[in-house]
Amino acid sequence: MAKVFCNKLVKLICIVAVIAVFIVQVGCRTVDLPVDGKENSGTEAVRITDMGAYFDVVLDYRTGISQEEMGKKYGEAILEVVPNYEELIDSYIKEMVGTKNRYNNMLVYRVEDILLQVNQSYKDEINGIGSIFSGGEEDVMGDGKLSKSEFCLFNLIPDVIYATACSVTSVFDERSETGNNILYRNVDWYGGSNNQIPKIGAIITIKYSEQNDICFVSYLGFMGVVTAINDQKIFAGVLNSSTGTEYTSRGRNSYAFDLREALEQFNTLDEVAEYMISDKRHYAFNHLIALADPKETKIVENNFSGIGPNNNRVKRALRDVNSELNNGIEWGISNSIAAVNSFVLKGNFNNHNEKMNKNRWETLSEQLKAKGEKVSFEEIRELATYTKSGKPTYMENGDIYCKLTQQMMVIEPETMRFEVFFFPKDAKEFPEKPEFVEVNILDKLN
Repeated sequence: MAKVFCNKLVKLICIVAVIAVFIVQVGCRTVDLPVDGKENSGTEAVRITDMGAYFDVVLDYRTGISQEEMGKKYGEAILEVVPNYEELIDSYIKEMVGTKNRYNNMLVYRVEDILLQVNQSYKDEINGIGSIFSGGEEDVMGDGKLSKSEFCLFNLIPDVIYATACSVTSVFDERSETGNNILYRNVDWYGGSNNQIPKIGAIITIKYSEQNDICFVSYLGFMGVVTAINDQKIFAGVLNSSTGTEYTSRGRNSYAFDLREALEQFNTLDEVAEYMISDKRHYAFNHLIALADPKETKIVENNFSGIGPNNNRVKRALRDVNSELNNGIEWGISNSIAAVNSFVLKGNFNNHNEKMNKNRWETLSEQLKAKGEKVSFEEIRELATYTKSGKPTYMENGDIYCKLTQQMMVIEPETMRFEVFFFPKDAKEFPEKPEFVEVNILDKLN
């Protein structure tokens, strides 16, 4: 990839500055980049349908297609349904990394380092898609074109820029109205000052012959996992958990792509968790992974660099409903579990006292307790959309639905009942009453 990433200069501080003002940026949204959406003609291997709230995508490897050819056909189909896709992603990346015309060398090195550990089949997909775009080898942000390296960067945003926040709450056993596991998962991700990312929200189903089929709640062209469920009814969603340690990409894996591999290869929650916390793999950013099956939800606390004052606060482990928590942290609700962007396991690095973590945790606890001993699917949806003032503000205020929320979803893995909210493609403001749509995930994975 070294030849792909050349002549890219931007001060590293631009990255930090842009991320630091994300909250400010999302407070004022304009919609200058409309999506000229339509349905692609479809091929045997690739189908995209504009469902209004999102794009429905099917990538079918049962046709015998190679990964690179799949990528090419997918890229062509993306440009059919969203002709200005390159402009949307190019402008989004420019906002993410700074205002100058070249990438920062350090950011380039991050992408190069992490790509070395990405499964070759996934790299072939990315390269196939990227080959369709008009930017080629010219990495000029703001030119309305996507180069191959810009598209690689887009796919590694969670690993090189740290863009997501998120929250999860689950009820099961006696606390669930149905007796099954029911959970919500919110994705809090910077959407772009011109609403770029909401315009390409997608549900992507990948069909295989000899491994698990997988369904992503994601974005057109993004090939890793932010949120996904496989045909074994294992659900996964990633949440960041910063410890303030120095960033390094050397020898690091992509957790978004490793999680995809785990969901495609393994059939149980514990197997996926074991794969992700293995000491064979280290990641650039500490994070959490909410893992759910029909019976319960558990939280991977994947902290490999957040060393505390006693030099013993690094912990990679699976938290369940019975796990002991750090001093001063309480949940106290039986048959339920929650996660915000903090580690809470006993002995792990304690970043829970940050306002965005502590206040949302307290909100979730208060609101879930208020729903009584039996909690329904609809009540979990209410929890996902909770705001203190009646309209979304900020995480620091304790809002669960906040001014970074791009996706909200509620799922019952046993029945595969699934409802999802995507931030509206052309909305200028966050809706006070977000509209969910029901999606037949069971049908997609059969």
